[in-house]
Amino acid sequence: MKVTLVAQKSMKQQVSVMLLSAALVYLPFPVAAEGAQTYWEERQVLMDCAALLQQTSMYRAFQLVKVRLQAQGMQLQAQGCPFVRTGFGDMQQVLDVRVWVVDSEIASQYVRGPLADGEAVDMGDVQLALPIALQTLAVAQDDISPDVEFNRQWLKEVMQAQGLRAVSGHWWAFLPGQTKKH
Repeated sequence: MKVTLVAQKSMKQQVSVMLLSAALVYLPFPVAAEGAQTYWEERQVLMDCAALLQQTSMYRAFQLVKVRLQAQGMQLQAQGCPFVRTGFGDMQQVLDVRVWVVDSEIASQYVRGPLADGEAVDMGDVQLALPIALQTLAVAQDDISPDVEFNRQWLKEVMQAQGLRAVSGHWWAFLPGQTKKH
């Protein structure tokens, strides 16, 4: 009797493994842009961001934005989760993102500037400003092209639509939205 139960259990496990394997064969992974991270590189970044993404709202919002951008011919990728200054005397861990073009014809309906499959959407440079350099950064922000300004605003709106907050002075950094207190 004991042997039969073990055999039945292993048979159920075998069937589960076969079904999961079959499902994985047919699940299409999004095609990565040429210069973008591979699936495994992105997975490592997300593991490094585990503390931030453990917040259900943050993970869900990140996934929803990824799906939306995929439909728009682009791919959202997390680059990491550094700590940045988010206010006077305040540092927080943020989600650092970039957007890559997968289909330039579709992407051109949403973002501006030179668009080539496999290339990053032009958002300008990433600058980590120290408090002393904030005034210099404000001047540097005036030097960005209208296309870059448009693309940064577009990304901010897309992320905010899913409940994420942009970090002032860092176009690439996002935090979970404020939770409502009842």
